[in-house]
Parts: sequence; structure tokens; C-alpha cells
Amino acid sequence: MNFPLLSVFAMVTVVCLFAFPKAGVYLGGVPITFGYLLLGMTGGIQLIRLAANAKRQIRPEYAALGLLFFLLTAVELAGFSQYGYASKGALISIVVSTIVVPVLSLLSVHYFVDILGEQRFLRLLRISLLIVFGFGILSFVVYNTTRIVIGIPFITTTGADIHLVAERHNLRGNLIKMFSTYNNGNILGVNLLIWGPIAAIGSTRAQVQFRSICVLTLSRSVWIGLAAYELVNAVVHRKIAKIFYAGAFVFVLFAIFIGASYVLGREPFAFLLDSNLGGRVSNFQDDLHGMGTQKLAWTSESLYLAAYLTFGWIGATLLTLIWLTPIVFGGRSPIKIQSRMVLAIYLFIASSEAAFNLIPTQAVYWIVAGLALGAAGPDSGDLEPESEGFR
Repeated sequence: MNFPLLSVFAMVTVVCLFAFPKAGVYLGGVPITFGYLLLGMTGGIQLIRLAANAKRQIRPEYAALGLLFFLLTAVELAGFSQYGYASKGALISIVVSTIVVPVLSLLSVHYFVDILGEQRFLRLLRISLLIVFGFGILSFVVYNTTRIVIGIPFITTTGADIHLVAERHNLRGNLIKMFSTYNNGNILGVNLLIWGPIAAIGSTRAQVQFRSICVLTLSRSVWIGLAAYELVNAVVHRKIAKIFYAGAFVFVLFAIFIGASYVLGREPFAFLLDSNLGGRVSNFQDDLHGMGTQKLAWTSESLYLAAYLTFGWIGATLLTLIWLTPIVFGGRSPIKIQSRMVLAIYLFIASSEAAFNLIPTQAVYWIVAGLALGAAGPDSGDLEPESEGFR
């Protein structure tokens, strides 16, 4: 493979992963998405590139991650061996989300940045964001005015049936959430909180798009995550203007929340302060009661509760340590700081809404984690001017 072909392959993979994550087919009830297939290929290519470079050394943080992933794999094997698994789909989902995709994503992001360059990679993220925003607005307006679901079979949704989108927990009364090419408002919002701020670096238009998408998901968790991002981002940059802006934005977001609650026929504070968290607490209590007697499956929307229910405190601790590693040991260049920040926001909202084993959350998390850990270049380098474009 020559360089132009490697470059085109990388570009297609990035756009497919971020802009069309649900593109794919079902095989025996298991979703096979094109983005994850391409991710496996790019991860394999990067392994070959690493093997061909005998002078490369494994950095301590990657060695630590390798050891932690090995231990988590051992815990999962022991758990499945002792308790079994609820279904093949559950088994594949857990193993792919906790082991396979994180490793492939870390390999692939180095391939993307090495082949494309940092600026081209960020430009592709902005193109992907524009696609998600454009189709999201169009599908949001069309459904809420005509009750018609629009989409492209096998491209904007997995499989041929585009009408299932309206049934995937997207309806808030008569109003549908923005779901775009992610098919679900919560999955869309959770993922955009991770990669949206990275795509928006240096672009006011992209910043507006990312925030608009998050607001229109009509998700409490996403709104809380967006408010947390604004406040943390202002504090990290230590600029008075940003702090005032963040406070004003959070105030506006709260006003939007109150207005949207009334439109949806809900009392705002009862909706926000729901002690049952939309049924999550009662579901967890039921799962906890059956813990140790049921076959393993990822049953909770909370990352930490799901990990505990599936693999006990050892598995939950290992998983938390692994997912914290890129935040703790990431670099200090602008893009790395931004990456660490959004990863921390994800782990914050993941306590109630993780979308953990749902495509493409883990690919997105670990691609951004790779940026934090070094794929974005040395700490001393700032982002190149956007005007330089493709290299």
C-alpha cells in the first residue's frame, strides 16, 4: 500500500466512525458496522507498522495500560467461566467494548495522525460534525413536523429499516430527540460531549454545531454534561471572560431545560430531581438482588454499576483505573488538555448515562484518549493554524 492509498483509507475510516457510526448490516441479530470493521483494519495496519519499526519503544503509560487490559481480560474470562453469559450478543458486546475496541482505537488514532497529520485529522472531525449536525437538524425538523423518519438504509442506520429509529427511546411525548446518524439521542449526546469539543478547536462554527446538537438531544445527562464542560473549560483556561460566558451559557441552558420540560408536559424540577433517575435506580436494585445467580450481561446504564454487577468490585476497579489512565497521564499541549477534559466529563456523566457498550462510544473515547496520551504530538507544540489546511 502506498501513502495516498493509506491516507484515503484513514480518511474514510475517520468519517465513517464519527459521521456514520451506525452504517452497517445485521448478521444473525448482531450489528456489524462498517466503522468498526475499518477500525479493525486500521488497528491491524498500525500493528504491522509498529512491528516494522524495531526502534520504537513502549512508553510507560502504554505498558501500564497493557498490563491493566491483560488483568481485566483475565477477570472477564474467570467471570464468564464461572457464571456463563446471558447471550452471545451480550458476550460479544462486553468483550468488544472493554477490550477489543479500546486497543484497536489506541492503535488506530496513532495511524490516523501519523498518516494524515494533526490538522487534516481535525479537519475530518469538523467535516464529520457538519454531517451529523446537518442530517440531525433535517431529521429532527422533518419528524417533528410530519412524523416521517428520514434516512438512508445501511448508511444512516444499521440494516434496511430506518423507521425503527422512532422506537429507540427517542420520543419525549410527541417530540422526538435529535438522533441524527447515531439513531438515539442519548448516544448522540454522550458521544458529542467526547469528540465535539475536539472538532470545535479553533472553529466557532463547529462550537455552535456541537452545542446545538447536545441541547437538541433533550437528554438530562447530556445537558448536565454540557454544563459541566462549559464550567470546567472556563476554569481550566483561567480567563475571566470565559468564566462569565460559561455562567451565562449554563443559565441559558437551564432556561431551555425549563421551557422544554413544560413543552413535554413535565414539571421541570421533578424531572431534573427524579430520585429514580428515569427508572435506573429501581432497575439497579432488581439487578443487585439477582447478582451472583444470573448469567453475565451489561445491564445498567451506569458504567460503574454495570461493571460491578457484571464483574464484581475487582472488575469495576480495574475498568475504572483503565479508563482514568489517559486522563491522569495525558499530556499538557492544548489538544491534550482538551482531550483529558472531555474524557473526565464522560466519566462524570457515565455514572448515570454511559452508553458504554453501544456503538461507537468506546471507539470515540479511546481515539480521544490516544490524542491525550501522545498521538497529538509533543507537549511543547501548539495546534497549527487552521489556515494551513491539509498537509
